[in-house]
Amino acid sequence: MNRFSMIVFAFGLPLMGFLALNDGVGTLYQNLGPKPGDLAYVIAAPEQAEEAEVEPVSDVGEADLAAAGRLVRRCVACHQLEQERNGVGPSLLGVVGREIGSVEGYGYSDALLALNAEGRVWTEDALVEWLENPAGFAAGTRMNFKVRAEEDRRLIAAWLAQNQG
Repeated sequence: MNRFSMIVFAFGLPLMGFLALNDGVGTLYQNLGPKPGDLAYVIAAPEQAEEAEVEPVSDVGEADLAAAGRLVRRCVACHQLEQERNGVGPSLLGVVGREIGSVEGYGYSDALLALNAEGRVWTEDALVEWLENPAGFAAGTRMNFKVRAEEDRRLIAAWLAQNQG
């Protein structure tokens, strides 16, 4: 057995088992593929999403909050959601109602420190605006991840408000 065959065998069997347990490739893509608002989605399908009427953040229902939990998983690459521990980004535990740029021990950019000096606070609406374009919200920030779909931004902000720790 050559090296290539060993690699295919070693990785192929677990993948085949995973696909069998998860109803094949369609479910694999559904579970792991890009979602509206993902960077990969923006590159792959730029103007395919329709503009939808979006309800105010405070009116988000329980079913929508459950869906928002899946969207928020993208944040854990850089942020802690359940602990007051900083990662690449500051902890998001208790973010709604907290002063911008105020997590102790995190090295904020000058842009966010300036917003903190102004006494700005993270509200749901501020988070929606931030997620749309962090550099537009605070020029010079290091965060460059954008959430394209307004509905997704509103769901993430609502989820963060509901899950304050």
